[in-house]
Amino acid sequence: MAACSGIITQLMQVAKNTLNHVSFEDIAALAAGDMRAVDDLIVKSLESDVTLVSQVSEYIVMS
Repeated sequence: MAACSGIITQLMQVAKNTLNHVSFEDIAALAAGDMRAVDDLIVKSLESDVTLVSQVSEYIVMS
């Protein structure tokens, strides 16, 4: 029974260390798909036969 307790303690420590080392890149990766969808929506919403409007929409998405 004591060996089981030791394993649980080790697993809890690994989980704690993992949570303490979440990077900004990890968080950004979670939102990447949603951000692409927003960019696509902006581009679609700003589609225009007027070249300048299309260029401005590209600048917005690229920023």
